Amino acid sequence: MGMANLGKKYTCFQCAAKFYDFDKPEALCPKCGANQKAAPAKPKAVKKEKSVHVIEDDFTPEPIDPLNPFSSLRWTQSPIPAFYSFRPELSQWGSHAYGASTWQISDALTLGGTFNYLFDDREFVTDDGSALPNLARGSLGIEMRHNPAVSSYLEYRYLAPTQSELLQAGVLYRVGKRYTLAVSPQYDLEAGEFRAASGSLTRVFPDFDVHANAGYDLIEDDTFVGFSLSIPSGTRTSMRSFGAYNPTMGGASGGSR
Repeated sequence: MGMANLGKKYTCFQCAAKFYDFDKPEALCPKCGANQKAAPAKPKAVKKEKSVHVIEDDFTPEPIDPLNPFSSLRWTQSPIPAFYSFRPELSQWGSHAYGASTWQISDALTLGGTFNYLFDDREFVTDDGSALPNLARGSLGIEMRHNPAVSSYLEYRYLAPTQSELLQAGVLYRVGKRYTLAVSPQYDLEAGEFRAASGSLTRVFPDFDVHANAGYDLIEDDTFVGFSLSIPSGTRTSMRSFGAYNPTMGGASGGSR
């Protein structure tokens, strides 16, 4: 018998047996007898359609809250422009004016201050109800040299993005010609509690200085310990650091001027 006489090939829908109908009118399965014309209709293949999902972004930034670890803008870039000469690519651009000055009233008394004022309105900084609406940051301090071995300072700071008013104090004690001990607490005027405290010990060498720093931040609940090296010697006690944050004193440097 040739292949042409086998007829149509079937796979039984009921028992899955394979057979040929030999061109007979009824295609009956030789194994179970099921008529293949009674087989249920095969479902039509569903054509897949491409779909576009639209994501609705209802994210609304919240004001910076330094006490809220879930604040949406807590870890974003600072809204205060700044230029970093050692890493210009990390600078935060914006039209602003920055100033720092010191006034040595006498051998024992020095006044100093800094300010950062924006020329354009910026969220979290601009306060239309203030006398200086775009003042982003400012400080005003006084340093007193009580004797050749002991000096102290007191400084007021204002930070517009967090609406913070801080009072920084510090005492520096020179132990002989080679060692300097510095202690600096910080008080939050808005919260009415101490915010941080830091201290350092400096060893002076002919060509460089070695600094050991330690402190505690109440807001972050973080304790830090570190070591640093200043080359050449005395570069960390520059007069330009008055009013700027310095881990040695937490504010104005207490070195000789």
